[in-house]
Amino acid sequence: MGTNKHQRLRWQQAEITIGDTVIPLSVARTENRETLALSVHPGGDVSVVAPKGERLSRIVDLVSGKSEWIIKQQEYFRQLHRSWPRKFISGESYYYMGRQFRLKVKRSRSKSVSANTQMIAGRVEVTVPHDVPVAKQPEFVRQQMIGWYRERAASRLKVAANRYCQAIGTDTPKVLIRDFARRWGSANENGRLAFNWRIVMAPRHLIDYVAAHEACHLIHNDHSADFWHLLERIMPDYESRRIRLAIEGAKFQL
Repeated sequence: MGTNKHQRLRWQQAEITIGDTVIPLSVARTENRETLALSVHPGGDVSVVAPKGERLSRIVDLVSGKSEWIIKQQEYFRQLHRSWPRKFISGESYYYMGRQFRLKVKRSRSKSVSANTQMIAGRVEVTVPHDVPVAKQPEFVRQQMIGWYRERAASRLKVAANRYCQAIGTDTPKVLIRDFARRWGSANENGRLAFNWRIVMAPRHLIDYVAAHEACHLIHNDHSADFWHLLERIMPDYESRRIRLAIEGAKFQL
């Protein structure tokens, strides 16, 4: 039996754990369902509509039992996002700090002009030296943009990480920028924080969430209740940010 499309569902936030990955779960209940309706959305987030009166703990257990299917669906959407055709030519749109900017590619005719990437008047301009073969220009532009993103990620995340480390009373960490395939950041026992350069494509409040999350791992290197309590102390609305990143994260690709 389908859910009445005119019924306004009230959503409750929970989470499931698959391996060492914690995935936000949105839960709603309705009298119009007799079984669970589980969905994985294009952003990778997971939701379920359950029968009215079903206990949250049982819903989480049942959804966790579908972990293999959830992983396959999330991977499908990741591959779909990666397959978006990028030609790295003028006019394409790219994210930076949550906003979309147009790319402008300028090919130099002078031997004295070197490669350069900068933001000008709401555009990201990449200057391609004249000696770069035309066939290799798209990859050259891509690498220039990655370098540009990495520089800005390093600058913004050092400031954000320092702010949240001060908030929890830890020393200023060494911040590294990395090319992670499946995560936004990590913290190690030596007090170093590493961040995926792609996170600088996200809005500032999501960049801050990742910085705060990893800073808290310097105190609690797990996802225990103590970890989440510490994160909540320095960022009371962390849960809404975490869910937003799960929903939007897949589009921050290059």
